[in-house]
Amino acid sequence: MQLCSRVASFILFISFFISPSYSQITRVTGKVIDAQSKELIPFANIYFSDKSKGTVSDFEGNYIIETSTAPDSLIVTSVGYSMKKLPIKKNQVQQINIYLEEEIGSLNEITVSVIENPAYRIIRNVVSNKVNFRRETIERYSYESYNKSKIGLRELDEDLKKQFYLKPFAFFFENMDTTEGKPYLPVMLLETVSDNFYQKDGNKQKEVIKATRLSGMKNESIGKLFSNLALNVYVYDDFLLMFNKNFISPVSTSCFRHYDYELLDSGYIDNNWCYKVRYFPSRKQELTLSGIMWIRDSTFTIKEIDAKAGQEINLNFITSFGLRQTYTDVESRSLLGTEQLYIYGEVLIPHSGKTQKFFASRSTSNKNFNLNPSFTNSFFDDKAITTVEKDAGEKDNTYWETFRHDTLSNSEQALYQLSDSLKNTKAFKRYLVLFKGYIPVKKIEFGPIYKVYSYNPVEGNKFRLGFRTNPKFSRRILLDGYGAYGLRDEKIKYGAGITYFRKKDPDEIISFRVKHDIEQLGFSQVTFMRPDNLLNALFKISAQNRLNFIDEYKLYYEKFWTPNLSNKIQIRNATIRPVGKLEYSKEIPGTNDTANISSITTTEISFYTHYAYKEKFLRGDYRRISLGTPYPVFDAAVVCGIKDLLGSNYNYQKIALSVRQRLRIKNIGYTKYRAEAGKIFGTLPYPLLELHNGNQTIFYDDYIFNSMQFFEFVSDQYVNLQVSHHFDGYFFNKIPVVRKLKWREVISFKGVMGSLSNKNKAQMILLPEMYSLSKEPFMEAGVGIENIFRVIRLDGIWRLNYHDHPGTEKFYLKLSVHIDF
Repeated sequence: MQLCSRVASFILFISFFISPSYSQITRVTGKVIDAQSKELIPFANIYFSDKSKGTVSDFEGNYIIETSTAPDSLIVTSVGYSMKKLPIKKNQVQQINIYLEEEIGSLNEITVSVIENPAYRIIRNVVSNKVNFRRETIERYSYESYNKSKIGLRELDEDLKKQFYLKPFAFFFENMDTTEGKPYLPVMLLETVSDNFYQKDGNKQKEVIKATRLSGMKNESIGKLFSNLALNVYVYDDFLLMFNKNFISPVSTSCFRHYDYELLDSGYIDNNWCYKVRYFPSRKQELTLSGIMWIRDSTFTIKEIDAKAGQEINLNFITSFGLRQTYTDVESRSLLGTEQLYIYGEVLIPHSGKTQKFFASRSTSNKNFNLNPSFTNSFFDDKAITTVEKDAGEKDNTYWETFRHDTLSNSEQALYQLSDSLKNTKAFKRYLVLFKGYIPVKKIEFGPIYKVYSYNPVEGNKFRLGFRTNPKFSRRILLDGYGAYGLRDEKIKYGAGITYFRKKDPDEIISFRVKHDIEQLGFSQVTFMRPDNLLNALFKISAQNRLNFIDEYKLYYEKFWTPNLSNKIQIRNATIRPVGKLEYSKEIPGTNDTANISSITTTEISFYTHYAYKEKFLRGDYRRISLGTPYPVFDAAVVCGIKDLLGSNYNYQKIALSVRQRLRIKNIGYTKYRAEAGKIFGTLPYPLLELHNGNQTIFYDDYIFNSMQFFEFVSDQYVNLQVSHHFDGYFFNKIPVVRKLKWREVISFKGVMGSLSNKNKAQMILLPEMYSLSKEPFMEAGVGIENIFRVIRLDGIWRLNYHDHPGTEKFYLKLSVHIDF
């Protein structure tokens, strides 16, 4: 979900700079309202009498519809209500609130003897019969899908438009649309047309995107991302995964523990007699929904469902959302026909203290269902779950007019032209630098910005200038490098690499890298808080004065056999020297003297395997970025050190295996775990053994031991386990006052057990504060609060043992920043 947050942040960033222009149009806005109850009617169908354009009301009953033709009336329909036709003014902007009357002509008078709530019987039948109608019971099927997603701003703040950094984009705001007098600004539009395939044997799925278009930008990966997000919700599932949360379905097997129901009406829909059932949460603080379902009386399948959730739901940025789905019976199976999703939210503008409201909508239309497609079993083999045809981003307007299941409004059409104008604006290009962290200069980008300055006691103030090439230089070859200089040690450092992408989808990569720089051993290689990071220099807890100077040469070849399985073979030569207050020394046998070791050299050949079942990813310009998978992810490494090869001092072998997973636990949040085991064969000094990763910064890190110091523990064989459970506010939501803060609870445990042989201890004298784990496993536990001010996490970490080690504490307080729904 981190990647999704980055994409959302970028969309919100560019959303301040786009506005459509309009020609003379007929535009009607307003609300759709029940004439008797005065309740707002969501998902009503509204279209012009000449059928030039149509839309549906959102879950708050609002609608906006426009056309460049000149119709004389508006037609409104909604399930359970009589059709209404209203006159409108041609070529004008106007506001009309529409009041619908309940349709009673098709209803027969009935007499009901109430023994129990009649809605309960209907829902029980839906739950008990859904196993016979679910899509998973179909051996194989295919269908065509059209998706349209849109993001925009509501009630754009006037003071915000006057800020100095938006002045270069003032012309974009001259022709803003309004809905009921409130500014309305669509900023992003994505369309995709795809063919979808499913096979029960092996639970195999495949989506082939035939056409994609994103506000004028040709980015196939963004199309993949949004297309994947568009097909997650199937109401017959017990839990509906939306915004990375498990909402309880109103027809789940445990629905009566979470919902109450009311039978409102019955009537014909498409020649099917249906019951109109209202559902609402028993307890508002749970991840539940409210709305109306129309249920067929013969099969007890869902014909239509409207659902919404309000501010009581513990979601970031989203204040409310609504969902409407219609289901189609295809050969006695219930399949999703159409879907509309509306989202309202707001983000804080830090410098002003105000919030900017935004909206998002997505519509999906599925058709051409085939329950006996002619593809073979090998159709799914060695292919990505989602693929994009080579010419998907090149479709012309004629194609879209033919294959689009819907029509675009004038403002939606204008977005494609305006996005091109925005990309060519110099001011926008400058602001984009802050988001990417790199400064583009033709075919080269300089950065990253956050590594320009760092500090440690050995190098003092360290300045670094890096670069990388971009696709304008080559789409197959990536060059990158950096140079650095420390004012205290007065030494030049550098690193460089060349990467050749022989193939893509699936990837085949060859890379060579060289490095001459200082590193902190025992520091996680995957954490953001690296020693050469500006934030690490500003917020470190203790001086990092035991460092290592590394001269490293590395060559590797990586091949993805499938999107989920890859191997990498690597040869690495490294010479490591101690710097600062770190010294390498060894006892001289038969004496009480010691000898200094100026450096150690190793040459090793490594073989890595990565497997992640149904892992989804987003492709960047060169590499792909994982979007995760709900299944376990496996990694394995076999390393062989070869003595005398390129000056190597040692023969050894290393084996390491790991598994990790993010696991949803129904409606009580999710659990993240990672387990790893490793063993080293051979005789090595401690810099080449397993230095368990410690943390001496004020920031919490998921990948390391947050109460452990650098160089504190070393092993030649080990097993570690890291587990955390995120409750998503499960307990806080039940406390009235605390519920409004939208805090979320998290607990964690980390432990590692290991040992260190005497022959490895004898290779190099351990540091005074360095220990093995032969006494007992190292353990720490934590309790934290997430989502403080929507972005901050605060963890209290208890070090459970080894309290006698110098410089350690029993309790640590750590901060981290995390953006999520």
